[in-house]
Amino acid sequence: MKKTMLKQRKKDHFNLFVPACLILFLNLSGCMKEGNQRDIRGYYFPLEKLTAGEIYVYKAVGNVGTDTIYWYYRSFLKGDKKIFSSTFYENDLAPLQHVQEEIVSNGLLLKHLYLYELPDTTAGYKQERTEAEIIAGNTFPFEVRDSLGIFLYHIQWKPKEKEVSRYRVIKNRRFMGDTIFVSNKKEIPAVYFKVREKIEVENEGVTGQLFEGMEIYAKGIGLVYYEKEMSPQYKMAYRFVTGMSMEALEKKWEKEKRIN
Repeated sequence: MKKTMLKQRKKDHFNLFVPACLILFLNLSGCMKEGNQRDIRGYYFPLEKLTAGEIYVYKAVGNVGTDTIYWYYRSFLKGDKKIFSSTFYENDLAPLQHVQEEIVSNGLLLKHLYLYELPDTTAGYKQERTEAEIIAGNTFPFEVRDSLGIFLYHIQWKPKEKEVSRYRVIKNRRFMGDTIFVSNKKEIPAVYFKVREKIEVENEGVTGQLFEGMEIYAKGIGLVYYEKEMSPQYKMAYRFVTGMSMEALEKKWEKEKRIN
């Protein structure tokens, strides 16, 4: 069965705006396809190079969040289904989120998303795992047309705590065009998306909060910057600084444990 995904919706219900940031915006360029459709797959993670797996290290540049976070990315390209896997680590190599996306002809589709509780030290560091229900799983488009298109991401899950019956995360990603990302004084071509995210909590009614944000993907690297404005005073933002092997990260944490 042929897979379809990532169709751009022409109506923008969220009335997005461009956030202020210290980057240089360029005119739209790159490989154009029929009907002004553009192929941006070269700006996604280098899937062929990530078959052995690699840790991406992100440093906080906002005023909210953890100083450093780690994502482990790995591609599985053999067989009928090609999968891109990513795992989020924060402390003591305990995973907090694991994502599996299927690589299809025109982008990536979310297939599985697991959320992990913090390790229970009283139960041998066991972690409770919850799988999210995927309602719309468009994670990254290979083909874009213009900034009027929106790519919808929508998941929900039931938490362990009894006082909340359901969480929902709804994101609209909107392709905006080109920018540059500077790494080690080198300018790297990049593309960026505006992100509008709503987090809902259901418990005898629904409460929600709306966040503005953006994502930058650099050519040959993948996601290099993302931000979420929590309020006018607080912003969570992370910037890619380096890659490393899982073995190097394990050694780093073991060394820090001995020091502490």
